[in-house]
Amino acid sequence: MKQHGATPLDHLLDEGIQITEKYKEDITEISDFKIGETYSPWKIALFSKTYTIQNGIYPIYGDIARDNKAILIVANLNKGVHPNKWLEEDFVLKYYFKKTPQGTYNHKYNREIIESKQKGIPLFVFIKEDSIKDGNNLFLNGIFEYKNHYTEEDGKQWFKLIRAQVSESYYRRPSYRTEREDIEESVEAGETEVVAMTKARLGQRKFKKILLQNKKCCNICGLRDVRFLIASHIKAWSKSNNKERLDPNNGLLLCPNHDSVFDKGYITFDEKGKILISERLDESTFSLLNIHEGIKIQLNKKEQDYMDWHRTYFKEINKSNL
Repeated sequence: MKQHGATPLDHLLDEGIQITEKYKEDITEISDFKIGETYSPWKIALFSKTYTIQNGIYPIYGDIARDNKAILIVANLNKGVHPNKWLEEDFVLKYYFKKTPQGTYNHKYNREIIESKQKGIPLFVFIKEDSIKDGNNLFLNGIFEYKNHYTEEDGKQWFKLIRAQVSESYYRRPSYRTEREDIEESVEAGETEVVAMTKARLGQRKFKKILLQNKKCCNICGLRDVRFLIASHIKAWSKSNNKERLDPNNGLLLCPNHDSVFDKGYITFDEKGKILISERLDESTFSLLNIHEGIKIQLNKKEQDYMDWHRTYFKEINKSNL
């Protein structure tokens, strides 16, 4: 082979080992799945080594070297023969048993869920989001635990799964430093920070879902890719009560750049929806941010009321920074 200028196979093998050596530990682990993130069905299928996206239950058996044991559960809500649903939204899930090919419920995956709490195996519950079209449509809602199971009159069986309290390591990092500050300010008496963060993130997810249905794109620039849209509160989340936090009239759908300048008080809108730009932004900066004085958005009466609050905030923060 050398005579013909070809590399011998044993040399190629040695080179391949050298190239791939640094990646041998670079594998997906259960700790890589974070609450609040979305994943593709294939990522779950490959991680579980089942190589099918048709399952609803994916046991992860782990190995000696890694503590990877878990059960991944995909819930398609209110659809199909087995319409899984929330008994208490985001906290208590009704999830139907898996059937065997013979049509019985005596499937080993069902037994593994029943035994999971006793064995200390966490249940990772993913909710299928039909509104997301890019393939990453499984939202990791939280870590749950088995509570009980029931049989209906027609013979169908289902699990009652309840949200477990878990450490902050299970969550994605906050997008902005202010997210943690807002959550800390809003912790109610008797609540742990983790519980408060859980409620906040689930509430924000619900809030964004409503805004996507109503607005469908960035209010300012028209961006439509949902992966880059942020549900931005007009009246700050930390200053709103629970009702205001979920009120779609208290929200704009914004791209990351416009969310940042709106949240930090560099822009606001007058009673007719015309943009007001802070003097703290020089002309070249707001030009690069695709902001100009001709921008005008539609505001209904309730949105105008919330924008009154934001204009006051805008005036105060710009006055203090002059």
